[in-house]
Amino acid sequence: MDLERAVNLYLMDCELSLSPATVAVYRYALDSLVAFARESGAKDLEQVETNLLREFLLYIRNRPKKNGAKLSSSTLHQHYRSLRTFFGWCVREGYLEENPILPIRRPRLQARVPVHLSFEEIGQVVQAARETIKAKRNTALVLLLLDTGLRAGEVCALRIDDVDLEGRKVTVRSGKGGKGRQVPLSHQTVAALEAWLEIHPRKTDSLFMLGIYGLRSLMRRLGKRAGIGKLYPHALRHTFATHYEGSVSDLQMILGHADVSTTVRIYRHRSLNHLLEVHERCSPVGRLNLKDDS
Repeated sequence: MDLERAVNLYLMDCELSLSPATVAVYRYALDSLVAFARESGAKDLEQVETNLLREFLLYIRNRPKKNGAKLSSSTLHQHYRSLRTFFGWCVREGYLEENPILPIRRPRLQARVPVHLSFEEIGQVVQAARETIKAKRNTALVLLLLDTGLRAGEVCALRIDDVDLEGRKVTVRSGKGGKGRQVPLSHQTVAALEAWLEIHPRKTDSLFMLGIYGLRSLMRRLGKRAGIGKLYPHALRHTFATHYEGSVSDLQMILGHADVSTTVRIYRHRSLNHLLEVHERCSPVGRLNLKDDS
Protein backbone atom coordinates (compact mmCIF):
# COMPACT_ATOMS: atom_id res chain seq x y z
CA MET A 1 0.00 0.00 0.00
CA ASP A 2 1.10 3.56 -0.72
CA LEU A 3 2.48 5.15 2.47
CA GLU A 4 0.67 8.45 2.02
CA ARG A 5 -2.64 6.66 1.45
CA ALA A 6 -2.12 4.58 4.61
CA VAL A 7 -1.44 7.76 6.58
CA ASN A 8 -4.60 9.42 5.27
CA LEU A 9 -6.72 6.37 6.13
CA TYR A 10 -5.24 6.29 9.63
CA LEU A 11 -5.91 9.99 10.21
CA MET A 12 -9.51 9.59 9.05
CA ASP A 13 -9.88 6.80 11.57
CA CYS A 14 -8.38 9.02 14.29
CA GLU A 15 -10.84 11.82 13.51
CA LEU A 16 -13.70 9.56 14.59
CA SER A 17 -12.54 9.27 18.19
CA LEU A 18 -9.71 11.73 18.94
CA SER A 19 -9.66 15.47 19.50
CA PRO A 20 -8.71 17.78 16.60
CA ALA A 21 -5.57 18.82 18.51
CA THR A 22 -4.40 15.20 18.84
CA VAL A 23 -5.11 14.51 15.17
CA ALA A 24 -3.12 17.63 14.24
CA VAL A 25 -0.12 16.32 16.21
CA TYR A 26 -0.30 12.95 14.45
CA ARG A 27 -0.73 14.62 11.06
CA TYR A 28 2.34 16.82 11.54
CA ALA A 29 4.56 13.87 12.51
CA LEU A 30 3.28 11.53 9.80
CA ASP A 31 3.40 14.13 7.03
CA SER A 32 7.05 14.68 7.97
CA LEU A 33 7.62 10.93 7.72
CA VAL A 34 6.00 10.74 4.27
CA ALA A 35 8.22 13.55 2.98
CA PHE A 36 11.36 11.99 4.49
CA ALA A 37 10.53 8.52 3.16
CA ARG A 38 9.82 9.88 -0.32
CA GLU A 39 13.23 11.57 -0.43
CA SER A 40 14.77 8.26 0.65
CA GLY A 41 13.02 6.42 -2.18
CA ALA A 42 10.41 4.71 -0.02
CA LYS A 43 6.91 5.33 -1.31
CA ASP A 44 5.21 2.15 -0.16
CA LEU A 45 4.28 1.31 3.42
CA GLU A 46 6.23 -1.96 3.25
CA GLN A 47 9.42 -0.06 2.35
CA VAL A 48 9.43 1.85 5.65
CA GLU A 49 11.74 -0.37 7.67
CA THR A 50 13.29 0.01 11.11
CA ASN A 51 16.54 1.56 9.91
CA LEU A 52 14.67 4.17 7.90
CA LEU A 53 12.67 5.09 11.00
CA ARG A 54 15.90 5.41 13.00
CA GLU A 55 17.23 7.80 10.36
CA PHE A 56 13.98 9.76 10.44
CA LEU A 57 14.02 10.15 14.23
CA LEU A 58 17.66 11.26 14.12
CA TYR A 59 16.70 13.78 11.47
CA ILE A 60 13.90 15.09 13.68
CA ARG A 61 16.20 15.29 16.72
CA ASN A 62 18.83 17.29 14.84
CA ARG A 63 16.48 19.45 12.81
CA PRO A 64 16.77 23.03 14.12
CA LYS A 65 13.86 25.33 14.81
CA LYS A 66 13.42 28.55 12.85
CA ASN A 67 15.36 30.39 15.55
CA GLY A 68 18.25 27.94 15.24
CA ALA A 69 17.59 26.09 18.51
CA LYS A 70 17.27 22.30 18.64
CA LEU A 71 13.86 20.70 18.99
CA SER A 72 12.89 19.72 22.51
CA SER A 73 12.97 16.14 23.74
CA SER A 74 9.17 16.28 24.03
CA THR A 75 8.88 16.94 20.27
CA LEU A 76 11.03 13.92 19.47
CA HIS A 77 9.06 11.85 21.96
CA GLN A 78 5.84 13.04 20.34
CA HIS A 79 7.03 11.93 16.90
CA TYR A 80 7.99 8.52 18.26
CA ARG A 81 4.56 8.04 19.84
CA SER A 82 2.84 9.13 16.64
CA LEU A 83 4.83 6.60 14.61
CA ARG A 84 4.25 3.82 17.13
CA THR A 85 0.47 4.28 17.15
CA PHE A 86 0.34 4.60 13.35
CA PHE A 87 2.30 1.42 12.65
CA GLY A 88 0.40 -0.41 15.39
CA TRP A 89 -2.80 0.54 13.56
CA CYS A 90 -1.32 -0.72 10.28
CA VAL A 91 -0.62 -4.11 11.87
CA ARG A 92 -4.15 -4.33 13.31
CA GLU A 93 -5.65 -3.43 9.94
CA GLY A 94 -3.58 -6.13 8.22
CA TYR A 95 -1.47 -3.73 6.13
CA LEU A 96 1.73 -4.87 7.84
CA GLU A 97 2.77 -8.07 9.57
CA GLU A 98 5.05 -6.40 12.13
CA ASN A 99 5.43 -2.95 13.65
CA PRO A 100 8.81 -1.67 12.35
CA ILE A 101 9.30 0.84 15.17
CA LEU A 102 9.18 -1.68 18.02
CA PRO A 103 12.93 -2.48 17.90
CA ILE A 104 13.68 1.23 18.40
CA ARG A 105 13.95 2.30 22.02
CA ARG A 106 11.65 5.10 23.10
CA PRO A 107 13.56 8.43 23.19
CA ARG A 108 14.30 9.71 26.67
CA LEU A 109 11.98 12.49 27.76
CA GLN A 110 13.77 15.15 29.77
CA ALA A 111 11.94 16.26 32.89
CA ARG A 112 10.96 19.93 32.87
CA VAL A 113 9.24 21.99 35.51
CA PRO A 114 6.03 23.35 33.92
CA VAL A 115 5.74 27.12 33.83
CA HIS A 116 3.43 28.19 36.65
CA LEU A 117 2.57 31.28 38.70
CA SER A 118 3.57 32.02 42.27
CA PHE A 119 0.89 32.97 44.79
CA GLU A 120 1.90 36.60 44.39
CA GLU A 121 1.54 36.38 40.61
CA ILE A 122 -1.85 34.67 40.99
CA GLY A 123 -3.06 37.69 42.94
CA GLN A 124 -1.68 40.04 40.29
CA VAL A 125 -3.50 38.22 37.46
CA VAL A 126 -6.81 38.16 39.38
CA GLN A 127 -6.45 41.88 40.11
CA ALA A 128 -5.67 42.55 36.45
CA ALA A 129 -8.88 40.73 35.46
CA ARG A 130 -10.86 42.89 37.92
CA GLU A 131 -9.56 46.03 36.20
CA THR A 132 -10.70 45.10 32.68
CA ILE A 133 -13.83 46.38 30.94
CA LYS A 134 -15.49 42.96 31.21
CA ALA A 135 -14.35 42.56 34.81
CA LYS A 136 -17.00 40.11 36.02
CA ARG A 137 -16.60 37.76 33.09
CA ASN A 138 -12.81 37.87 33.11
CA THR A 139 -12.56 37.46 36.89
CA ALA A 140 -14.85 34.43 36.80
CA LEU A 141 -12.87 32.99 33.90
CA VAL A 142 -9.48 33.42 35.56
CA LEU A 143 -10.67 32.02 38.88
CA LEU A 144 -12.25 29.03 37.12
CA LEU A 145 -9.01 28.25 35.28
CA LEU A 146 -6.96 28.59 38.47
CA ASP A 147 -9.48 26.59 40.49
CA THR A 148 -9.95 23.65 38.12
CA GLY A 149 -6.95 23.37 35.80
CA LEU A 150 -9.24 23.06 32.78
CA ARG A 151 -7.63 23.03 29.35
CA ALA A 152 -8.23 26.00 27.03
CA GLY A 153 -10.51 24.01 24.74
CA GLU A 154 -12.47 22.65 27.69
CA VAL A 155 -13.20 26.04 29.24
CA CYS A 156 -14.13 27.57 25.86
CA ALA A 157 -16.60 24.73 25.25
CA LEU A 158 -18.42 25.21 28.57
CA ARG A 159 -22.13 26.00 28.43
CA ILE A 160 -24.16 27.78 31.09
CA ASP A 161 -25.92 24.53 31.98
CA ASP A 162 -22.55 22.86 32.62
CA VAL A 163 -22.14 24.92 35.79
CA ASP A 164 -23.86 23.71 38.96
CA LEU A 165 -23.46 26.61 41.40
CA GLU A 166 -25.46 24.96 44.18
CA GLY A 167 -23.51 21.72 43.88
CA ARG A 168 -20.23 23.65 43.40
CA LYS A 169 -19.11 21.71 40.35
CA VAL A 170 -18.63 22.10 36.62
CA THR A 171 -19.22 19.38 34.05
CA VAL A 172 -16.61 19.06 31.31
CA ARG A 173 -18.21 17.42 28.30
CA SER A 174 -15.43 17.95 25.76
CA GLY A 175 -12.42 16.53 27.57
CA LYS A 176 -9.34 15.13 25.85
CA GLY A 177 -10.13 11.92 24.05
CA GLY A 178 -13.85 12.69 24.23
CA LYS A 179 -13.99 11.85 27.94
CA GLY A 180 -16.19 13.92 30.23
CA ARG A 181 -15.72 14.56 33.93
CA GLN A 182 -17.01 16.68 36.81
CA VAL A 183 -14.68 19.09 38.59
CA PRO A 184 -15.35 20.72 41.99
CA LEU A 185 -15.38 24.49 42.50
CA SER A 186 -14.26 26.65 45.41
CA HIS A 187 -16.69 29.07 47.06
CA GLN A 188 -14.85 32.10 45.64
CA THR A 189 -15.13 30.77 42.10
CA VAL A 190 -18.84 30.06 42.60
CA ALA A 191 -19.36 33.65 43.82
CA ALA A 192 -17.51 35.03 40.78
CA LEU A 193 -19.56 32.85 38.41
CA GLU A 194 -22.79 33.99 40.08
CA ALA A 195 -21.78 37.63 39.57
CA TRP A 196 -21.00 36.96 35.91
CA LEU A 197 -24.17 34.99 35.21
CA GLU A 198 -26.28 37.81 36.65
CA ILE A 199 -25.21 40.03 33.75
CA HIS A 200 -24.63 37.31 31.11
CA PRO A 201 -26.43 38.53 27.94
CA ARG A 202 -27.93 35.05 27.32
CA LYS A 203 -27.77 35.58 23.55
CA THR A 204 -25.83 32.32 23.52
CA ASP A 205 -25.53 29.39 25.90
CA SER A 206 -21.73 29.66 25.82
CA LEU A 207 -20.54 30.36 29.37
CA PHE A 208 -17.74 32.79 28.53
CA MET A 209 -18.43 33.52 24.85
CA LEU A 210 -14.78 33.09 23.93
CA GLY A 211 -12.97 30.93 21.40
CA ILE A 212 -9.48 29.55 21.99
CA TYR A 213 -7.78 32.39 20.11
CA GLY A 214 -9.83 34.93 22.04
CA LEU A 215 -8.87 33.24 25.31
CA ARG A 216 -5.18 33.25 24.42
CA SER A 217 -5.37 36.93 23.45
CA LEU A 218 -7.07 37.77 26.75
CA MET A 219 -4.41 35.88 28.74
CA ARG A 220 -1.64 37.78 26.96
CA ARG A 221 -3.30 41.09 27.80
CA LEU A 222 -3.81 40.08 31.43
CA GLY A 223 -0.19 38.96 31.72
CA LYS A 224 0.98 42.30 30.40
CA ARG A 225 -1.37 44.24 32.69
CA ALA A 226 -0.27 42.13 35.67
CA GLY A 227 3.39 42.82 34.89
CA ILE A 228 4.40 39.16 34.58
CA GLY A 229 5.04 39.03 30.83
CA LYS A 230 3.58 36.42 28.50
CA LEU A 231 0.73 34.43 29.98
CA TYR A 232 -0.93 31.40 28.41
CA PRO A 233 -4.09 29.50 29.44
CA HIS A 234 -2.05 26.32 30.02
CA ALA A 235 0.12 28.15 32.54
CA LEU A 236 -2.98 28.49 34.74
CA ARG A 237 -3.55 24.73 34.42
CA HIS A 238 0.02 24.12 35.55
CA THR A 239 -0.44 26.67 38.34
CA PHE A 240 -3.48 24.83 39.69
CA ALA A 241 -1.74 21.45 39.55
CA THR A 242 1.46 22.73 41.15
CA HIS A 243 -0.24 24.36 44.13
CA TYR A 244 -2.96 21.73 44.61
CA GLU A 245 -2.40 19.98 47.94
CA GLY A 246 -4.61 16.95 47.41
CA SER A 247 -3.44 13.47 46.42
CA VAL A 248 -1.98 12.66 43.01
CA SER A 249 -4.96 10.40 42.25
CA ASP A 250 -7.37 13.26 43.01
CA LEU A 251 -5.30 15.57 40.81
CA GLN A 252 -5.39 13.02 38.00
CA MET A 253 -9.20 12.92 38.09
CA ILE A 254 -9.53 16.71 38.16
CA LEU A 255 -7.08 17.26 35.31
CA GLY A 256 -8.61 14.51 33.21
CA HIS A 257 -5.44 12.48 32.69
CA ALA A 258 -6.12 8.97 31.42
CA ASP A 259 -3.29 7.53 33.51
CA VAL A 260 -1.88 8.63 36.86
CA SER A 261 1.63 8.11 35.47
CA THR A 262 1.05 11.13 33.22
CA THR A 263 0.22 13.26 36.26
CA VAL A 264 3.30 12.03 38.14
CA ARG A 265 5.59 12.58 35.14
CA ILE A 266 4.47 16.15 34.46
CA TYR A 267 4.20 17.25 38.07
CA ARG A 268 7.04 15.38 39.74
CA HIS A 269 8.35 18.77 40.95
CA ARG A 270 5.11 19.05 42.96
CA SER A 271 5.87 15.73 44.67
CA LEU A 272 9.40 16.90 45.46
CA ASN A 273 8.15 20.11 47.08
CA HIS A 274 5.74 18.09 49.20
CA LEU A 275 8.52 15.66 50.13
CA LEU A 276 10.74 18.55 51.27
CA GLU A 277 8.00 19.81 53.59
CA VAL A 278 7.35 16.33 55.02
CA HIS A 279 11.08 15.69 55.40
CA GLU A 280 11.56 18.86 57.42
CA ARG A 281 8.81 17.77 59.85
CA CYS A 282 9.72 14.09 60.04
CA SER A 283 13.50 13.84 59.80
CA PRO A 284 15.26 13.51 63.20
CA VAL A 285 17.67 16.25 62.16
CA GLY A 286 14.87 18.53 61.04
CA ARG A 287 13.34 18.23 64.54
CA LEU A 288 16.54 19.01 66.42
CA ASN A 289 16.76 22.36 68.14
CA LEU A 290 20.45 22.97 67.56
CA LYS A 291 22.09 26.09 68.94
CA ASP A 292 24.83 27.95 67.15
CA ASP A 293 28.07 27.37 69.09
CA SER A 294 29.97 30.15 67.35
